[in-house]
Amino acid sequence: MKYRYLYLPIETKTREMDAKLLLAIEAVKRGYIVVIGSKKMRKKLHKLPVGVFFYKDSLKPWLKRFENFKSNGFQIVVHDEEGLVQRNDEDYLNNRVRFETLNYIDLYFCWGEKQKNLVSKAVSEYSANTKLCVSGHPRFDLLRKPISNYNKADRNKIYEHYNYNNIILVNTKLAEYNHQGGEEAWINFLLSHDMIIDNKTLDLRKQQVKYKKLLLFKFQNLIKSLSLKFKSSLIVIRPHPSEDENTWIKFSNDLDNVVVTKKESIGYWLENSDVVIHSSCTTGLEGFVNDSPVISYMPIKDDRFDEDLPNKVSIISTSEIDCVNTVENILGNEFNFKEYKSEGEIILKEYIHNVSGDFSYHIIMNEIDDIYKVKNNNNKFPILKIKIAFAKEKFKVWIIKNILKKFIKKYKYIDVNKRYNKDIKIDEVRGKINLLKKSLNINRDIKVVELTEDVHLIK
Repeated sequence: MKYRYLYLPIETKTREMDAKLLLAIEAVKRGYIVVIGSKKMRKKLHKLPVGVFFYKDSLKPWLKRFENFKSNGFQIVVHDEEGLVQRNDEDYLNNRVRFETLNYIDLYFCWGEKQKNLVSKAVSEYSANTKLCVSGHPRFDLLRKPISNYNKADRNKIYEHYNYNNIILVNTKLAEYNHQGGEEAWINFLLSHDMIIDNKTLDLRKQQVKYKKLLLFKFQNLIKSLSLKFKSSLIVIRPHPSEDENTWIKFSNDLDNVVVTKKESIGYWLENSDVVIHSSCTTGLEGFVNDSPVISYMPIKDDRFDEDLPNKVSIISTSEIDCVNTVENILGNEFNFKEYKSEGEIILKEYIHNVSGDFSYHIIMNEIDDIYKVKNNNNKFPILKIKIAFAKEKFKVWIIKNILKKFIKKYKYIDVNKRYNKDIKIDEVRGKINLLKKSLNINRDIKVVELTEDVHLIK
């Protein structure tokens, strides 16, 4: 029997996993064997059946890896997770696209025509043979009916020990200052990825850190006011994946109706919140598509660092009092957010192809089908071959777990958020697949096989 293989590595679980599972379900329907999980799969790729490797960006550190994957016969597909919201065109191209990795990419998926036009410039500059496809992104498929139904939750069980009437979601994007690696981590990341080319750029990025520091304090003051004003509402702070959530946990210790979490996808929180507040980030766009009332809180402004697109489809609040009053109007059903929908969809169509019309995961799998040129793998026991490739890793994890088991109880504090965002457990994968199948009205059996602790095979 001839098989096709699709490899879906995940770096940030809450951002990527649900969208990758949606792709996996569609791929399995088309006869693919899918391997999904942590980035550790890349170390095993040379032992696995040749197929399509689907990655989240094309940054410079992946140059050697892409070169090795191609030499082993793999095709490389990229969809830039950070490719939608950018400050300006040149900044985006220099920081995320203009790298030799383009020479090894077979297919580059774009959020919309706007991004495609930019990426095509870099492809021409490098004389690369990369095919560009405008697809939108499966993350936005997850926000549209009927698929978004999979995120519906019993709100009384989300935080059942709280007595609340509403959920106010505050989504922050302040990792430049509040980075989980420390205050210098963001600058160091840019330096290590060749995103700072001279002292002028370095000075600009340092100013950006100061700007986000001030904005963080402004958000903290706003959250205090919201907590006091809306005592019967639950306020959920959801930091950016790169942010240090402990900053927010310490800040909110004395605020009884405030919780901090990185658990669950943004779609989950949008579907179960009554109002969303963001800081010029993609959440504003996702909330708009999800028909959520969305506020962009902009108590300070700097065009060099603010990202304009999310604000075009959000309610702008420039002061703490104004933001609190806007929340009050929304919770009191005195604000008609849907008036923005028609105009907003026209604005977004250039940037996000799948705001309406065909779903992104269909477009993506159609294109992968078209470019699939990997030699057929006629191995009679492909799943066994893949299991053997991960057997050593699985045994190592088992040994470590059993050795440390008796010592685990000594730890009084376990960072649940960090552990949650690292682990890609088989039960969670199966649960989400079942929810997505129900929303998609799929009856066929889809099996998940654990290869190691956080890498799984779907067939």
